[in-house]
Amino acid sequence: LREAERDPVKSIGNSVTPGQDIASMEDAGRLLLFLCEHVAARLRGQGFYASSAFLGLRDSRLCWKEFSCRLPLPTCLSGTIYPALRELLQKNWNGREPLRSMGLRVGGLMGERESFQLSFFSDVRREKRAGRLEAAADRMRERFGEDAVTRASLLGEHAAVSGCSFHFSGG
Repeated sequence: LREAERDPVKSIGNSVTPGQDIASMEDAGRLLLFLCEHVAARLRGQGFYASSAFLGLRDSRLCWKEFSCRLPLPTCLSGTIYPALRELLQKNWNGREPLRSMGLRVGGLMGERESFQLSFFSDVRREKRAGRLEAAADRMRERFGEDAVTRASLLGEHAAVSGCSFHFSGG
């Protein structure tokens, strides 16, 4: 298909099935951060900001549940997406039933050149600084490989991120 004939991208997402079930909030949080990093990088790579986020959880009985929230501002930053989804995770998973897989997706996409209303309380300079930092990390990963830049909380052999198989969805 030619570029003009393609359907517009409506959401960008990622899901992961780790090598073993996730049984702790700490491991679930690490996996969520890992997913947020990848989805935010894809948002930036495609020139989008997202205004909503969806968290999908599959338990060990293979029951899938999805939860959603509005993001405080349209964003392409994992540092904004992660806290909103972490709160959703804490509200909707008690840790008693191990998780078999986790997915997240962002929607309400708008182009980076589109205008949107900022919050009166938003720290625009901080957001721009964080955006430059995440974009620099993206460039380093492109040049030196996926493991060139990693958050310290994702280092080591954590059960939540080792041995993951990935499923990419959306644009």
